[in-house]
Amino acid sequence: MENKGVSISVGGNVNNSQVVASSGNVNINLNKTNASQNVISEAFKIVYQKIEERDSTLDVDKSEILSTVQNIESEISSRDQINTAKIERWLKFLGEMAPDILDVVIKTLANPLLGIGETVRKIASKATK
Repeated sequence: MENKGVSISVGGNVNNSQVVASSGNVNINLNKTNASQNVISEAFKIVYQKIEERDSTLDVDKSEILSTVQNIESEISSRDQINTAKIERWLKFLGEMAPDILDVVIKTLANPLLGIGETVRKIASKATK
């Protein structure tokens, strides 16, 4: 079969998409920012679910926990320059008011798909001392 120089280009966010080519060239230009933000949002869904399920009779308002987790997610989403001092401070604060949620956040941040696992391990180690 003769290759007629067929070319396929896919741009933008191609998460959960399938690209198939039987001949020719395939060029995929993945928008990493959108993909990263989607992965981060998906990873944090379980954290928000755990906050919602948390007993409302405890001494800490869910809104305080939610605000802290949102700060962490926002900082992680900035990805270009994650401010580790902020993350460490928020994790310590979270550990003081909701250690159960801290555990979920640390596990979420250690997700290899986020690409920040080693950084999180170092920050979490400091924050939980």
